[in-house]
Amino acid sequence: MRLKNLQLGPSFALQAKGQDTTVAHLAPLTKDPQAFPNWNIDTMHTVKPLIQMGLARAIVTNVSLLTTWEFYNPRKKGYDDRKELKIGIEYTYVENNRFSMSGKPKSWRDTTWDDVNFRRTSAHLGLYTDFVFKKALNKKMYFYFGAGGSLAYTISGRITETKGDMVNYKVVSTEKYEHPTLSRRDISLFLPVGFELWGSKNISRVGMNVGMRPGLMFIKETNLPAFISPTMGVTIRLIYNLH
Repeated sequence: MRLKNLQLGPSFALQAKGQDTTVAHLAPLTKDPQAFPNWNIDTMHTVKPLIQMGLARAIVTNVSLLTTWEFYNPRKKGYDDRKELKIGIEYTYVENNRFSMSGKPKSWRDTTWDDVNFRRTSAHLGLYTDFVFKKALNKKMYFYFGAGGSLAYTISGRITETKGDMVNYKVVSTEKYEHPTLSRRDISLFLPVGFELWGSKNISRVGMNVGMRPGLMFIKETNLPAFISPTMGVTIRLIYNLH
């Protein structure tokens, strides 16, 4: 087995399922739940935006730096370019759907009220691996499919609480509070499929990987039960061949 190439690039995915986004859900995630939220919301009610992402509970962005390994084939007395193993590290940024509450009174005569918005984000670092089979479609394009997985752990996370003072339907002032969150562990299983593209008739040093990353995420957040979520992602990576 020898190192064949290096790959670097992002993938963008939608997480279809998640914990319910409410104050009751967010409070146990904060490192100081007694201080969350920082503003009295007893008289407020939940606001459902007119436009929201109904297909996903979170947007997941991954950036991967991978090493690709190829295997020696004794029958061919050389290395087999139809099978590859990738191993590397992956940085993940997750932004959950936002949660909003409003103190707007029911009476249309009162045009002064307060809104509170909660934006939850987290960053993760972990390991990535996959094993794929490749088939040459022509000298410039390869099709691949396989199976893979990743393991990630939270390196930072926060809930940003923004309070807006509304007068005549306009924000006249805002206050922001940052709430650090507890840890989260993710295990992902996926089926990478896509194409490798090369720019010359002979295999060049630089190419591009364009593919999809459907799969499942097993998510465990501190103080909350684990859950499983389907995901669908798109991957774009640059490839640098060493041989």
